[in-house]
Amino acid sequence: MGNTVNQPTVNPTNKLTASVVGASVWGTLMLVVGLALKNLAPGWYDPEVLASITLTGTTLASFIAGWLTSDKPNVVVITQDPQP
Repeated sequence: MGNTVNQPTVNPTNKLTASVVGASVWGTLMLVVGLALKNLAPGWYDPEVLASITLTGTTLASFIAGWLTSDKPNVVVITQDPQP
């Protein structure tokens, strides 16, 4: 028999939660920056550049937030030796 993983709760791991929050915060920040540029400095506003920065920044924010967040185990792994 293979390895069995018992997860006592449906809560996501701390790393996954931090990664999603990091992406959400970055996306929201870029929306506000884009709106501010469009209204206050239209010469600096370029939707293609903002889209590139938003997509790249979202990936980096997700990775960095997940990397820096420590996680505690929320699964119990039971291993069994194979039967001969």
